[in-house]
Amino acid sequence: MKRINSLAAILLIVLYACIPDNIQAQDRSYYTLGIKNIAPANITFTNNSNLEVKVILYNPGDEVMAVGLTSFNIKPGDSKNYKNGVYNVKIFKPAILDKLLFTQKNVSGNLVMSGKESKFSAERKSSRKNTEFINNTGEKIKICIYKRNDNLKTIPVASYDLKDNTSTAIYNGDLSSFFVSVFQPGVIDRLLLS
Repeated sequence: MKRINSLAAILLIVLYACIPDNIQAQDRSYYTLGIKNIAPANITFTNNSNLEVKVILYNPGDEVMAVGLTSFNIKPGDSKNYKNGVYNVKIFKPAILDKLLFTQKNVSGNLVMSGKESKFSAERKSSRKNTEFINNTGEKIKICIYKRNDNLKTIPVASYDLKDNTSTAIYNGDLSSFFVSVFQPGVIDRLLLS
C-alpha cells in the first residue's frame, strides 16, 4: 500500500511540473513586463491670441479651483513651459479685476490659446504619452489599467492585448497614477501580475 501511495505522489508531482500554465514551473524572468515613463518633461502653453493672458494651474482634485498651484503671464506670440502633470486651468485677461476667458479641467497636454477677448479659445493639442508597456513574456498577454481608487480592479479604463516580445502599448490617458493587472488571455483571463 505504501508503494502505491509513493507512486501516486510521484505521479502527481510529475504532472504538476508538466502543466504549461503553471507559473511556478517557469523561470520567473520569463513573466516580466517592462514599464517605461515616456512623458515629456514639460507642458507648453502657447499664446497665439492678440492679448496678454494670465494662466493659473490648479490641482486636478481641486474641483472648484480655489487654490492655485502656480500662475504666469504670457504675452501674445510667446509660450511658457511648466512641469508635466494633470492640471485644472483657468485663463484670465490680467487687469485690476482679472477677466475670466477660459476654464478647462484635466489638462495634460500642450495648450494653444487663440482669438481675441470676445472670441477667445484654448485647445489641447496633444495628450501626454505617459507610460509604455513592453511585452517581454514571449506569450500573448492582456494589460488592464484601473483607476487608483478602484481597489477591487473591476472596471478597466484601458486594456491592451500584447502579442509577443515585439509588442508594446502606450497609455495616453489623463490618469497620473493607476493600478495595472496583467492577464493570460483565454475564455476566462488568468491573472499573472497585479
